[in-house]
Formats: sequence, C-alpha cells, structure tokens
Amino acid sequence: MRTCGSSMALAAVPSSGASSRPKAALWRQVMACTSRPTIYEWLRRQWDGAAWIGANCTGTFMLAQAGLLDGRAATTTWWLDKQFRTRYPAVVVQYRSVLTETDRLLCAGATATYLLQTVRIVERFMGPHIASQCAKSMLIDVSHTGRIPYVPLLAETHHTDSIVERAQHWLQKNMARAVTMPDLARAVAVSDRTLGRRFTAAIGQTPLGYLQAVRLDAARALLEAGDMSVQSVATQIGYSDVSSFSRLFSQTVGLSPGAYRRRFKILEPA
Repeated sequence: MRTCGSSMALAAVPSSGASSRPKAALWRQVMACTSRPTIYEWLRRQWDGAAWIGANCTGTFMLAQAGLLDGRAATTTWWLDKQFRTRYPAVVVQYRSVLTETDRLLCAGATATYLLQTVRIVERFMGPHIASQCAKSMLIDVSHTGRIPYVPLLAETHHTDSIVERAQHWLQKNMARAVTMPDLARAVAVSDRTLGRRFTAAIGQTPLGYLQAVRLDAARALLEAGDMSVQSVATQIGYSDVSSFSRLFSQTVGLSPGAYRRRFKILEPA
C-alpha cells in the first residue's frame, strides 16, 4: 500500500490467527504458511523495491523464511522463540525486545504488540509528533518495549523422562527449602551427575536454574495477588535474604518486586 504524503511503500505480514487456538494447531498453520514459495518471492521483490515490511507474532516466520532476516536483528512471539531460533539460526533474535527495526524490516512479538509496531510505522512515515498524538489518542503506552515482565519464566516443555518429571515435582513441592543437588538426587534415586545431565537434556535448564524459575514465578503470583510484604514473599519461596531476592527478581524479570506489583496487581471489583 501507499502511505499518505509519502512515496514510500509498506507491506504488512499478518500473524496466523486468533490466540485462542491451541498452540499445536497454530504451529501447524505457521508451518503451512512457510511452504508457499510465491509469498516469499513477492516479499523479496517488495523489499528489493525499497518497501518497508512489518510482521508480528507468527508473521515473523514468513520474513525469516523469505531470507530477509538473515544476519539481522529480529524478534518473534515468545512462545515460539525456541522453534524460531532452531529453524532460522542466521537470524539475530532479540528475545527481550517486543519490537525491532533493521533495514526497513519491522518485527514485533506476540499479537497485541502490533499496536506498538503501528505507532513506530506512523513515526517513520509521518514523524514523531503525529506518532505521539496517535499513541495518546489510542491509549497506547509506548514505554512498554520489553517483554520479560510478561513472559512466564517456566517455558512449556514436553519430555518423556520420568526421573526428570519426578525431580520437577519435587522441586515445585520443596521450593521453600534450602535445596542442594545431593538432596534432589537422593529424592529421585540417581547420582548428581546423572540427574544434571538428564535434566538439562530434557528441559534445557539445570535443576537449580529450574528451581530459581519456579521460585520467581511463585513470587510473581504472590505479588500479583495481594499485599504481602516483599520480605514475606521472599521467605515464602525460599529466600532468607530479601536484598538478594529483590536483586535477583529485578535482574530476571526486569522490574523490582514493588514495581512489578504496581503494574500487575490483580484488582478486586468494587
């Protein structure tokens, strides 16, 4: 399409559909889209002709399949990040960003980030003043450019290792304890070394890395649900030093515990 008052062209690549569909069904649809070579030829012709191209969510797979993202910074929807990296290793994936812009290619993360992408497009074509007016009119908060506070730390993993599954359940049940690898290995009746190797192979994390994610996801839930003090939250999930907990939370989630509560606290209806 052509934009008003500009000779620049813009092509938009939609995502694969409603987020209410099961993830497996959406993934099959993404793969079906990536098997249509005429689409990618058209996208390459548009970009070669100086068009700007924007894609968000699963639509970013189409830009990558066209080869346009090779060697360039890009982002994609968080729940398909692993598949994206595996399928397109030449793309420089910026996981923390919900929006990237490189060489007239605009990529955005999960479905709702198209709003931020739209404001960026308006800014590029019409200038920052009009973009700011549009964002204010549509109540779009353009300051939320990082995805980490929104993304679960425990990614969905599917494996068939019964020992690792038992270890995961034990860690979830005992997260408030001072856990060591020997404790965990004894609980599932294998050696430390065997458990560490099988755990990492099954879910891509070490057992203690998984425990940290369990604890921090529990902390997020507690902060969202009520007014428990940060000290009490830290104690309940297994951290005796509130300063260490707060520092770890900020480094991992991208917000301090207090700032996270202010942004995400669940408000009871009046």
